[in-house]
Amino acid sequence: MEDALGKLKVLGEGAQFEVASSSTTGRRKIPLAPAAALCSAREPGQTGPSTRLLRVLQTNKCDRGCTYCPLRRQNDNVERSTFKPDELASLFLQFDSRRMVDGLFLSSGSDGSPDAAMQEVLKTAAILREKFRYTGYIHLKILPGSSYEMVEEAARLANRVSLNLETPSAERLDEVSGEKSFFRDIVMRMEWIEKLRRERGWLPAGQSTQLVVGVGQETDREILKTSSWLYRDLLLNRVYYGAFSPASGTPLEGQAATPARRQQRLYQSDWLLSEYGFGFDELPFKADGGLPLGIDPKVAWALGQPARFPVEVNRAEPEELLRVPGIGPLSARRIVALRREFPFKTLESLKKTGAVVSRARDFISLNGRYFGAPAELLRKAGEKVLLDRPGSRKGGNTSGLRQLTLPFEWPSDTILPPRQTTSLADLAFD
Repeated sequence: MEDALGKLKVLGEGAQFEVASSSTTGRRKIPLAPAAALCSAREPGQTGPSTRLLRVLQTNKCDRGCTYCPLRRQNDNVERSTFKPDELASLFLQFDSRRMVDGLFLSSGSDGSPDAAMQEVLKTAAILREKFRYTGYIHLKILPGSSYEMVEEAARLANRVSLNLETPSAERLDEVSGEKSFFRDIVMRMEWIEKLRRERGWLPAGQSTQLVVGVGQETDREILKTSSWLYRDLLLNRVYYGAFSPASGTPLEGQAATPARRQQRLYQSDWLLSEYGFGFDELPFKADGGLPLGIDPKVAWALGQPARFPVEVNRAEPEELLRVPGIGPLSARRIVALRREFPFKTLESLKKTGAVVSRARDFISLNGRYFGAPAELLRKAGEKVLLDRPGSRKGGNTSGLRQLTLPFEWPSDTILPPRQTTSLADLAFD
């Protein structure tokens, strides 16, 4: 057990670069296990407790030389370790039997060849499913270049599989990892996965992928254009965005880390695409292809669409309500259900649906009454969005920004913090 926990420390820490959720909650420690091995995950719309996943690598040995990855074969600073399939399956079941985890997130380095590494991952999953009859959640990472047989077996055993795209285009991937083919090694496998899911009814949680944000010179526009295509054509369930962090022993160790705020804006924009019915062309990109960092992209979009607002809450279609900042799918459903018998007349009554009225008030009317800022102030706020020059919060701790307190809630330590305010215009001019 002691040796296995030592491996878990190494291989759990090695798996930290794998993003397992669109939103992470605070880590809950597993007794005896390193905190790095536990990922508490929450998806958009998920209610109740977060999902606790044991997130671990089968091995951190890798024969590839991706410039951003600390596990690259040329990095001699990494302690290498490997779990045998029966060893890892036994360790996971111990945590599962004590109700310390809700599932397994298993990835691996590419040791020897993609298929050789995948065989060990699949052996672990097969031991859990077939020998011990484990019926819980398993998420398996598929390695780029894996054969069809490996992909098929992973799809059979897992609830969800994923294959990391890493960059938004073939050209960007060549810049940081010339050893992998964007289309042949990755996109083709994604197409196999979608075909297996559709034809055989496997993978109830679908497939996902991950992009490393800021590893190169890619713009937010490039990233989200690729995400839009993945949702539309390959029917992915989720695209995750991992903020680049330089690692010692890599060619990019001197490069600046990607700001957490950029990652947050990408997630918020992604949810506009995947959950709110926005089109890619509606996203509020600046001239340089980036998203405004100082403001929620849904608010930025609304400020640029003065002709569409204010929306009358008591008459608007559900799709119109979803376009209002501060109103999400749940609050929109509640509004539609309640307004037939109890028309909304005050901001306080609207607040009870879960709507964030400090953001919604500038874009709505209630029973014909408008509670927001004058149109001229909102116009100026929209112009400021394009300049993207957010002010700083005096005395605040901006270095500790929690990355994913979403959807669409201002983290307490982010820019434009929540406070007692009369309207969104006050925040925009803070």
